[in-house]
Parts: sequence; structure tokens; C-alpha cells
Amino acid sequence: MTLSLGGKFSFMVTEYGDMYGFGENDTGQLGLGNFAEQPHPVLISSGVAFAGDEVVMSSAGNSHSACVSRSGFVYT
Repeated sequence: MTLSLGGKFSFMVTEYGDMYGFGENDTGQLGLGNFAEQPHPVLISSGVAFAGDEVVMSSAGNSHSACVSRSGFVYT
């Protein structure tokens, strides 16, 4: 499992390729399609958000969020 810490939000990637996001989401940085704050980890569905591909790494910063899939695609 890996953890990426952003300004006021974070991502977790599990050993199964699932990605969870939580924290502030005021600019949609969690990639959930809304701007609602998420106080608890929420699954960001790899089947919808990443075309069914597993996530292997994520990055969170003050003004960015990104991840890399097992196939090598980068999502921002």
C-alpha cells in the first residue's frame, strides 16, 4: 500500500490496484466528479476512472493530483 499526501487531501493505493481519496475536494482534486469534502477514504473506481486498469502509484500536491496505471498510462 502506498500513501500520497497533498496540501489538504490524500490518496491511498492498495496492493490490488484500488485507489482511495480523502480530504478536501474544493477544486475536484479527488477526481470524484464533485466538490464535496471526503472525511473518510472513498474508493475511486478503477473500472470507471481508469478504464479498468489497476493503479500502481499516485501523487498529490498543493495543486495537482495524478496516478499511473499498470499499463503505464498517466492520469491527472
